Amino acid sequence: MVKSHFTQKITTSIFLSFSILLFAQAQTLKTPAEESNFTRYSQNEDIARFLSAVDFLSKETIVQAIGKTKEMRGFSPKDIFLCIVNEDGASTPATLIRKKPTFLLTASQHGNEQSGKEAALGLIRDLGLGELKPLLKKMNFLIIPQSNPYGNWFDVRENEIGLDMNRDHIKLEAEGVQAIHRIFRVWMPEVTMDVHEKGDDYYRVSIGCVSNINIQPKFEEFSRNIILAQVAKNLEKKRLTFFE
Repeated sequence: MVKSHFTQKITTSIFLSFSILLFAQAQTLKTPAEESNFTRYSQNEDIARFLSAVDFLSKETIVQAIGKTKEMRGFSPKDIFLCIVNEDGASTPATLIRKKPTFLLTASQHGNEQSGKEAALGLIRDLGLGELKPLLKKMNFLIIPQSNPYGNWFDVRENEIGLDMNRDHIKLEAEGVQAIHRIFRVWMPEVTMDVHEKGDDYYRVSIGCVSNINIQPKFEEFSRNIILAQVAKNLEKKRLTFFE
């Protein structure tokens, strides 16, 4: 009995120590960009290491490889990752609670537009481990932080077979675009966002409304009168200029 009690105390002590260690790691986990003090862009290996850490520390976050780039001379195949972040730790569409809207975010289709990727990694960390975790009570998140590893590595717009991925959503030749469409068809998110940037002389963030003529007018009205109006209101509070 004494030995059993002693063993239980040791086990409890180890568990508490391990829990404290995990909590400390979660509080101090930095994105690859933060680790370098924003002196270099995060590359595929950095991203894999970072996402593995988030996956380990956060029960709400599941990381899956959903595609792989083609092998090119001087560039080996790279995984394309999906992060599933939800309050219940669901890893499949069948187990996801669909009473909440599901939000799909993709970044870095254009390889030389790298800021969205860095922001997406921070978003994944903050949803799974940080101050944004309360959002999981209201929404499910699907995040593809780097859909063009080749373009990111060489800091060019195109992917490894010379395609502008953002112009490939009809032909579906690019591995990254195929991965995005697979995820969309399987998970059927209610909301999607594709992050781009423009930075010739200074950085501009473009926010567009629904404009496809095949979409019902009420959705265009909602995107402009509700979503865009709220964006404008929040930016005005921060004294940031804004126009559509």
